[in-house]
Amino acid sequence: MADTNIDRFDRLTGAVFARLYEAFPVGVDLDVMDFSKVISPGEEYEEVACYAINQGEFFNSAVVWLRDAGFITFGDTTLDNSMVYQCRLTAKALQVLKSTPESIGGETLGGRLGEAVKQGTMGALKTVANEALSRGVGFVVTAAASALNG
Repeated sequence: MADTNIDRFDRLTGAVFARLYEAFPVGVDLDVMDFSKVISPGEEYEEVACYAINQGEFFNSAVVWLRDAGFITFGDTTLDNSMVYQCRLTAKALQVLKSTPESIGGETLGGRLGEAVKQGTMGALKTVANEALSRGVGFVVTAAASALNG
């Protein structure tokens, strides 16, 4: 079965979070080529490189969505959508990635994402990224409910 955009987004999100968590608080320039194996795992390098070049719009759209959802900040992007400059985790994302849910063995989400990237385990990368996004949305909902009730 072919990957859906949601599958690709989840893996890319996990890899972006892992990179930014490891570098925090230093800003990181993100290049679509650095994420080509995550966007399209299992393909030969030449195919992946060509695919990644053609996937600038997907890469850029995913990173912009993460910014708009309040998970990251960044300075600027290139016109061809291949680079995003000076990315950092927001306080919300850092809080989420420092959490240690029992469902993943008591390790931080950020640490687990880093291990998944290093080991190339795409299923784990996708699962942990989903957990991080869910927790981040939960923080927003909780804060909004508190503000309404407060």
